[in-house]
Amino acid sequence: MSLTVDFPNIFYVSVLTARENLAKHAWLTERWHLLGVVPVYEYQDTERTVLLETTEGQQYLWTGFAIELHEDEIENYARNLKMPTFCLYVICHGDETEEPIPFLITLSRDEADSYSKEGLRVYDIAMPAEIHRWIERYVLKHRPQTSEKQGHQIPPPHEHIIVASKSIIDRSNNG
Repeated sequence: MSLTVDFPNIFYVSVLTARENLAKHAWLTERWHLLGVVPVYEYQDTERTVLLETTEGQQYLWTGFAIELHEDEIENYARNLKMPTFCLYVICHGDETEEPIPFLITLSRDEADSYSKEGLRVYDIAMPAEIHRWIERYVLKHRPQTSEKQGHQIPPPHEHIIVASKSIIDRSNNG
């Protein structure tokens, strides 16, 4: 999905998971990991595909997911963009010893926390750069910019330039 002028509010993604064999572990035979989220460029049916199978374990690709942006969640998205590490939250079925079965990917920390409180597994995964750019553009387009100190709207950057050049001209005419 490319970032066009009228970019969409839906971004299709897939989830990578892995099963690690633990042959030498006393109590566990396997351990599951979420490896990441990858952008895809068109809708795909929901399915799990084996990508790699070795004696150490397997890697799987879960397809059929979409991240959808909503204007009423814009403050959550903006908060995510201010964090030191940009995250996607993958919500999964299954307890800690079972395979994580992803069913939702969200950008909202609040939404992820509510699923966690319900006892579901929540993974925070590094956000791919392309998704970060998409969200950043969405926030810039839909969120009014305000000065945090004064609480008023900040005009678009080109208006700052015009105001600055007028003040320079005014000062040069006065002196």
